[in-house]
Amino acid sequence: AGYLDAWEGRDADAVEQLFTANGIYQSVPGVKSETFVGRAAIHKYWFDVTREQSKIHAVQGEPIVTGDRASIEIWVTFRDPEYNPKGNHMITLLETNVVTFVKGGLASKNVEYWNIIPGVHSPPPGWGT
Repeated sequence: AGYLDAWEGRDADAVEQLFTANGIYQSVPGVKSETFVGRAAIHKYWFDVTREQSKIHAVQGEPIVTGDRASIEIWVTFRDPEYNPKGNHMITLLETNVVTFVKGGLASKNVEYWNIIPGVHSPPPGWGT
């Protein structure tokens, strides 16, 4: 919930605080230039990637938890001229995060898997459960 609140507020400071000091954030798994290590790097990535976003609305599915890892679906709509340069610039981002947590609840690693659909779309019946 903190992740989505921070996203809706474009609050890179809040996202940074969700991670351990040496946390890892992989926006695209296996791509070195899309892997951010440490709070400062995560903060910079989040500040840069959300800078042009507006009208952000996010919904989280029910997390699937196994041990210290969780898989969490999120459905986000927002205005982003970079990803949708036409019309009103709205997109729907379908994302699943696989997060590893440490004792105390901070994330030590987040790996994203995502798709973008131009326009605003609602989740289908049963999504996220």
